[in-house]
Amino acid sequence: MTASSTSRAMSLLQTLGWETALYAFALWLLSVQGWGPGDVVWSLWSTSLITGYITLLVTIIGGGATLAARGGGGLGAFAILLAGAAFMLAFFSVHFGMFHVIHSVFLNLFFPLVEWGRQEPDLLVQAQTYLMRCFEAYPAFIALCVLSHVPAWRRPASLRHGMTAPYANVVKLHLIIMAIGFSQAASAEYATVIVFLGVYFLPLGAIWRAVRGVPRDATAAS
Repeated sequence: MTASSTSRAMSLLQTLGWETALYAFALWLLSVQGWGPGDVVWSLWSTSLITGYITLLVTIIGGGATLAARGGGGLGAFAILLAGAAFMLAFFSVHFGMFHVIHSVFLNLFFPLVEWGRQEPDLLVQAQTYLMRCFEAYPAFIALCVLSHVPAWRRPASLRHGMTAPYANVVKLHLIIMAIGFSQAASAEYATVIVFLGVYFLPLGAIWRAVRGVPRDATAAS
């Protein structure tokens, strides 16, 4: 084995270590709890909402730390940064937050979590109830999903990345829901859950770069 291939193998093992452990633990937890596709979907919905806000906050804090480290701007720059952060949080809460509120209503139709009957409250109360129910029913699985994002949070990221990355997770969630829906007709939803959880947990892009010998951090900020 050449030095280059050895380096690629070590890079691949390093890439797979944390995420593979989380993926394996998630599958074990699903098996032990006897959860179905609906449980997975609701766990990922709540995780998407949580990690979206954390990603934005990490980006804002990172930007503030960078500004402070450069020692520039003074009080005026800090005030502008604070105002910009407040605006982004407000916009994000309305757009991203309301998207998840509407999404939860449709999820409850296809994967019932709460039976409202005729006493159906307003949308915000419904979403809050769904989120609390997820915290009660799936705390360990949600924690695993949140932990899978830690490596990305530890890498420097641009403000653009902080605003767009949460929506990439929404796309993953949509793909999983659509795949489960189609696979139910073929009674293969559990196999689909296993495959798409692999897509969710495993860093496929980083694995591909490791196989090619490209450092993981080479494209981390893109």
